[in-house]
Amino acid sequence: MAYEDILEEMCAKYAVEYSPNYLVSIVSNEVPKRVAQVAKMLRLKQDTPKEQCKKCIHCGQLLPADPIFFSKNNARKDKLSSTCKECDRKNRIKRGVVNKDGDLRKKDPTLFKV
Repeated sequence: MAYEDILEEMCAKYAVEYSPNYLVSIVSNEVPKRVAQVAKMLRLKQDTPKEQCKKCIHCGQLLPADPIFFSKNNARKDKLSSTCKECDRKNRIKRGVVNKDGDLRKKDPTLFKV
C-alpha cells in the first residue's frame, strides 16, 4: 500500500489530513520502536524462569515480574501492581476513563456544580 493510499484512508476514517512527510516520519521512527518493544516482551516471556514471574489477579496469566507487563505500585512489596497492564487498560475502558484508543475522556462540565 502506497503512502498516498494510507493518507486517503486516514482522511476518510479519522477526518484528519497529514502530510506525506509526517507519515514517513511515523513509519521510520515509531514503527521500529514498537517492533523492538514487542520483541523485548516476547523474549522476556520466553527467557524468564517461573520463579521470577507473577500472576495477574484478573486474567490469571503468568507474566515476568517486570514493569513492561505490570504497572508500578510502590505500596506493594515487589513494587508492581497485582494486575497486568493489559487488564488495567481493559478495566479503564470498561469504567469509561479512557476510550478504546487509550485517550483520556474529557469530563462533561455540565455534570459538576458551579
